[in-house]
Amino acid sequence: MNDPGYDFVPLAPDVRRIARAEAHWDRRAPGTLAGRIDITLTAEQPLHVGGGSKEARPPHVVLRGARIRGRPGIPGSSLKGVLRARFEAITRSCTSLSPGFTPIKIRSSTTDIKKARLTPSLRPAALGGGCTERCACPACALFGRMSLRSRITVTDLVCTGDTDFAIAAMPERFGPNLHHVGPARINASGDAFEVIGFHGRKFHRGHGPATEARQHVETIPTGAEIVGQIRLFNATPAEVGGLLAALGCDPVSAIKLGGGKAHGFGRARCHARCALVAHGSTPLDPAQWRAAFLDSPDRWDDGETRLVALHRGDC
Repeated sequence: MNDPGYDFVPLAPDVRRIARAEAHWDRRAPGTLAGRIDITLTAEQPLHVGGGSKEARPPHVVLRGARIRGRPGIPGSSLKGVLRARFEAITRSCTSLSPGFTPIKIRSSTTDIKKARLTPSLRPAALGGGCTERCACPACALFGRMSLRSRITVTDLVCTGDTDFAIAAMPERFGPNLHHVGPARINASGDAFEVIGFHGRKFHRGHGPATEARQHVETIPTGAEIVGQIRLFNATPAEVGGLLAALGCDPVSAIKLGGGKAHGFGRARCHARCALVAHGSTPLDPAQWRAAFLDSPDRWDDGETRLVALHRGDC
């Protein structure tokens, strides 16, 4: 069987939605940390984070990469999205997938069916939309949701030195198909797929099947270093430990970001240096942050084990 270039991290059996006293901005919460984490990403594969524009460079049209202050870089929002997805996967959090009970358009090379939807019988509690400002899952509480401000800010990251873009040919990309996220059946009328379960959260790895079509893109080259900051407020030691795990720092793994993640693009390693100040008697030893996350009821052990396995080697 051909490698599809992605795999799934299993969903936690439940979503831990509780009132969280630290999830606010109007005052410091006892026992929390605030400050910054200085991060350096080292590209182990070419990185393409699109800048939203194209440029004619005969004989090709090139998709431009993101520029930060005129230099190659990564928007903070792009890295924050990756971190949230990874943090969701290792905690008992809801998914960022909105309920898709209304049929949406899909493509398929094996059938004439062009629509898919989620069945209402799926566990709605696992989907986005169940958290509130007063009762939130771990990811929504830290990264924010409607009416609940995020306690984490990721600055734009910029390449160091004289790093410049390189041009690479990337297999043409397509949006994900809804009927691939879990087991699906054809509905009674025969005109749509109905997804009746979830495989888990989807993460890219390895080298998936590529079309003959290629698009030329600007990439941050392998070996480049990209630096930025993560700023935290009212973060518990367990949340910091979980965030360092999501960054691939402890336990060690790669992170994947940008386009072409299943085609030899997007792998990076993160080095983090913490400058966090405690409010009260919070332990400052990073080993204690990891221990706090390991002991936290928010942690999803199977999710972290699987995510690290997917992104530890040649992903």
